[in-house]
Amino acid sequence: MKKLIKIVIATFIILTAGFFIGMPYLNNSFLENDLESILESKTKVKQVSFSSKNFSKLPQVVKKYLKKSIKNESVSPHYCQYKTTGKIKTDKNSEWLNVTSQNYYSATESDFIKIIETQNNLFFWTLATNKYINNQASTNTKFLSSIPTSDFSGNKLSRSYLVLYLLESVFCPTVLLPNRNVHWKAIDNTKALATIWHDNLKGTAVFHFNKKGEVVKIVTDDRYMPGAIDYNRETFTIYFANYKNVGGFNIPTYFEYQWNLAVGDFTFGRFYISEITYE
Repeated sequence: MKKLIKIVIATFIILTAGFFIGMPYLNNSFLENDLESILESKTKVKQVSFSSKNFSKLPQVVKKYLKKSIKNESVSPHYCQYKTTGKIKTDKNSEWLNVTSQNYYSATESDFIKIIETQNNLFFWTLATNKYINNQASTNTKFLSSIPTSDFSGNKLSRSYLVLYLLESVFCPTVLLPNRNVHWKAIDNTKALATIWHDNLKGTAVFHFNKKGEVVKIVTDDRYMPGAIDYNRETFTIYFANYKNVGGFNIPTYFEYQWNLAVGDFTFGRFYISEITYE
């Protein structure tokens, strides 16, 4: 009997170990095709030309920003990769949790992948994969990188992620050059409205600039906040600071996420860019 119990326990341990080892490997294999679509994109890059007719038609504040942000007109990346460290809150009353992320961001298509690891405590963590690829968004979260806890997709998330792609374009400013997917409209000498569209999806955001020609915040009404059952449309603001020259671009290296709710503002993310490369 004792021998049988030992065999059962040993089998359970082997199967459990196999699950926790095998599931992350399987998840990575599912990501390979999506990563290839970003890292091996054959789409033509957006060439920089501050003397083009299309550039001259941009709002003055946007032209000033792009000239300051793009330090070298010969640099036109296909994509960028960046890592972040920071903290997030799941709700207003929760503790701040440590978080790191690996981000893959296309400069030629409205595609990105975010792999986010949240440290719940010393021994437990969750791994979230947020994707917007080929006009389709999805997010899934796994406890200990293996046990599924949430999974969501749909039109609301796709629109929300398309707008998120626009908001984080400040890390790869060539995306904001005149092109068929982004349109600019002047508001005043410190603000401009950007519209992004992809097939049947569209979203807008207001870019706020300081006197230096840097984007200090972006506000949009086209993002959706996750709720207990569904996603709800809310006002969202992203703040930027600590601009540095990296890889031929002047970009912010610190940013914050904030929901602007009827009951008050909820800042839920504070992040530093620890590494960024352009290809």
